[in-house]
Amino acid sequence: MDDKRIDKAAAFDTLFTSNRIQILKILAYYMDPRLLKGLAVYIKMSELQYTLTLFRRHPETSLCIAPSSANEETATELCNDLMPLCDETQKSALQQIIQMMDNIHNFQEMMEMVQTMQELFPEGFSDLSGMDPSMLSGLFSTAKSDTGGQKNGLFQDTPLDAG
Repeated sequence: MDDKRIDKAAAFDTLFTSNRIQILKILAYYMDPRLLKGLAVYIKMSELQYTLTLFRRHPETSLCIAPSSANEETATELCNDLMPLCDETQKSALQQIIQMMDNIHNFQEMMEMVQTMQELFPEGFSDLSGMDPSMLSGLFSTAKSDTGGQKNGLFQDTPLDAG
């Protein structure tokens, strides 16, 4: 069990228990096994009672900073935290969710890039079939002369340039 998952479980246990209940849990290790069953039930009932009282007095009680700020990173983290506790079928389902979240993230990044390209080039790239190849050649030769061409070594002459 990794430290983050232990920390989350410990945070939950710490919030929904009292020192008195923690003392009872420690005493359970020193009890006669025949008495343990009754003590375990008493501890669980005490935790339930403590939790209900806590929520009655402090209804805003929460373990997370802001549940409304959940995003795909939070969902992926949740899936990864749950994975070690699941059987193979559940792990497979969680892996599919993680993969889906990754695909959505990649698609969003791709769409942002397309939008940026459309803003940079509003005329678009839709009709390249009618473009004159010499126009591209002219564009590259202009870039070559603007940057100094051979002088600074950015563009080297190729056999095609010789003709």
